[in-house]
Amino acid sequence: MSGELELQVNRARAATTGGANVPDVPQVGSAVEMKSRLQEARLAVQANVSAAVEAQASARAIVDAKKRELEAMIRGLDAELAPLRAKMERFEDGIAAVQLYLGRGEEVVVISDGEPAPAGTPVMLRQQVLAMDEETAIAAGEGGIDFRDIDVFADWLRVPENLQQVLPEQKGIVACQPRRQAKDYSDDPLLNAKLNENNWYTYWLIRNGERLWLTTGEFIVGSTICPKLDEFTGLFRGRDGKPLSPGSHYWVEAEKKADRMTRHYMKVAMLLQGINDRTAVLDPKPAGLSFIDQASYERGEVVLITDSELAIGTGRPSFPKWIAEKRAELTEGMRIAFDPSYSLGYRVWNRDYEPANAIPQGLTPEAGIYQAARYDGAEYGFEFKFLFARTDQIWNDRTGYSTPKKKAGARFGQNDDFWIPVDNLTLDEINYYLESRSERAHYLKLIPLLRQVRDLLAAEREAQTPFAQALAGRLMADLGVDAADAVDMAWELVCWYRSARKWQEPVQADDAKAYVQTIAEAKRRLRAHLTGDVVVRAAKALPGELMAVARRSSGYLAVYRQETAHENLKDRPFVRITLLTAKGELKGEEPWQLLKRAQVSRWMVLHQTEAFTELSLDVARGAQLTDDEVKASIERCRAMYPDDELLSVRVGKTRGYRSQSNQHVEAWWLSSHKQEDRYGRVSSKADEPDLRRRKFEINESTIAGGFSFYRDTVALDHRDNFRDEGFSYPWEVGGDVSADLEVFHDAEVAQKAMTLADVNHERQREQNVRRNFVYRLAGAAEKLVTDEHEGELRARYVDDYGTEIGYAEWRRGIKVTVRRVDGLTGRLVTAVTDGHAIGGRRLGDLYPDMELWAAADYVIPAPVGGSAG
Repeated sequence: MSGELELQVNRARAATTGGANVPDVPQVGSAVEMKSRLQEARLAVQANVSAAVEAQASARAIVDAKKRELEAMIRGLDAELAPLRAKMERFEDGIAAVQLYLGRGEEVVVISDGEPAPAGTPVMLRQQVLAMDEETAIAAGEGGIDFRDIDVFADWLRVPENLQQVLPEQKGIVACQPRRQAKDYSDDPLLNAKLNENNWYTYWLIRNGERLWLTTGEFIVGSTICPKLDEFTGLFRGRDGKPLSPGSHYWVEAEKKADRMTRHYMKVAMLLQGINDRTAVLDPKPAGLSFIDQASYERGEVVLITDSELAIGTGRPSFPKWIAEKRAELTEGMRIAFDPSYSLGYRVWNRDYEPANAIPQGLTPEAGIYQAARYDGAEYGFEFKFLFARTDQIWNDRTGYSTPKKKAGARFGQNDDFWIPVDNLTLDEINYYLESRSERAHYLKLIPLLRQVRDLLAAEREAQTPFAQALAGRLMADLGVDAADAVDMAWELVCWYRSARKWQEPVQADDAKAYVQTIAEAKRRLRAHLTGDVVVRAAKALPGELMAVARRSSGYLAVYRQETAHENLKDRPFVRITLLTAKGELKGEEPWQLLKRAQVSRWMVLHQTEAFTELSLDVARGAQLTDDEVKASIERCRAMYPDDELLSVRVGKTRGYRSQSNQHVEAWWLSSHKQEDRYGRVSSKADEPDLRRRKFEINESTIAGGFSFYRDTVALDHRDNFRDEGFSYPWEVGGDVSADLEVFHDAEVAQKAMTLADVNHERQREQNVRRNFVYRLAGAAEKLVTDEHEGELRARYVDDYGTEIGYAEWRRGIKVTVRRVDGLTGRLVTAVTDGHAIGGRRLGDLYPDMELWAAADYVIPAPVGGSAG
């Protein structure tokens, strides 16, 4: 114990001893004498208690300071120990690398035997780590294989085509792991993580001619066996892509990460070198073959294939984007492939807030091909349905149990994963995504559906080939189509014909009706190509922003962006369709059209712009207003409150909403009448001008006539701009629809509202000054009362104990309700707000009915900025 600490401890002990030695007071004499002797005895004990408490506080401060000093010393020792720990970590990494080199826990499994690759064949080392479940796509519908199915992967590799997919080089090495995505094994997250760790371990597939091995070991490589081009340099860039400052904290951390990464990839090289040095799997091989020494790479003995970063893009969209686009193209009558697997989200029963897909609940259709029909009622995202025969038994009082004859249904939407379309997919597309390694991780569960559609389309193409070949011959013989174009045109006509017949059975070679209709369609298409240039030139010469020119069964048409009187609403999906003859002459116009995907799919597009490809299709009619409907909405708003002055009307999407259906009309009025807020409560400020705001959802009833959705009363005042200096008016920054979408604005009413808002703001500012004064006034009065109360308590203590020594400690130890003047602040606020003259008056005279104690004699001063009256 330090000397100062020991001194304070001894002081506390001495004070405690001194207090204990104060003698008891004899019970003799008068009451006054007894009280005096008790006060003297207590004062003696109190003096010792105070001295002991003071000494304890000093001792505690010394202990706290020493504690901080010791903690700083420990932190210093930790800092000195950090380099040793780092050094020990490097030694441990070295030991682990040597263990990998020696092959501890490694097992080499022979998959196939035969002749090795010729001498001089380089070892091709693939950079990317593959996933066994993605490569094999075995049991994809159940989530794919995992670490328990390594023998399944080995059997799969014995098929030459499969080996060619994974490791096509005659002599090479590729790393594999059971899975790239976690698998759900248990509801216990710890157990789940432990089991999934087995899926991350790396297996090495080694090929040497006809010989094939798979090694096992407890080592996790990661996504690549060697660093990517920018992997190290990327560590020294911040999140914004800018280089880190040398010597900064982030730079030092990046250096540490780079060091750990270097040691990790060195372990990979050591592992491969150990396989090379300990086994004969790569024989015959050149002397001194090394996966560590750069010389072997420079001599071409080892070749690194950077397949994880140097793949050339195909220009195709990613699988999620592609399948979403294809699902969006679904129309009534098209076929879908369906899989009711639970993992794909098919719901047999209502679940939480998600209704069942099955109609009625509890039924599950078999996996297969079905025809889509429109679903009446688009709630919960359902847009389509398909029908299927029921196999369940239901009870009937007359017949007992029987199978219903009426088919059941399954409803679905574009975001459901348990279906994919059939008739707008091509074999080329399906084969690309099935064979694309970079895309496979996105759709493992959909592989069975993709294969089912591929097999169906391939079978149908084979069945329709005789008809297509015969049709191509007719196109060349009867219509003079070039041989190079006839086959493609024949298949296009086959798709057109089947589409018109709701994708019924494949077209047979002896279908005379099919020949007649496809030849007629071919003639129309050829005429369209001959006259298409004339029509396109004529369409371009007409006024308006041309988006597309097309031919449909009834003639030619040009699509223009719909002109509008409201420039800020020009992005609405309305178009103007102009009808044209084959000579480019004007036949008529169809303004304010919303295009349907099914409608456009039947056109032969002769010319289109980027704006047309980006145009929103299948937009709900009730979610958009034409210019005439905007005008009618403005007049409807004007007539809704004839005694108020219409200030602003806006039309557009509500802020924060993403769905197209959430479009609204929002109106603002300047009102001087009693208003109801959104809860139906009438405003108490009957004669003060205010803003009235109402919002109406755009739907069919809105367009037709009456509508009502949301109402509110907004105070006329300023809105502070927190990001910029100054203020805005409520109708400029408030509301749910942006002011940028305004379709009506009355400048005179707005100016009147601004003037009233300025007056209200100044009045509010003055009221705030008065209120602040009142709060200070009430606080001063309250302080008088509490000070008086504290004085009474202190006087009582002195009267009891004859001294003020120890009062603070005694005060903390007792529970006394603080004396307060209830209701004073409210009454003062009311008086000042209502303009009563209260300056210079006593509180006791102003409120004689209140118990004010010491505050009764408080004289109210004049408020800041003028008198209180």
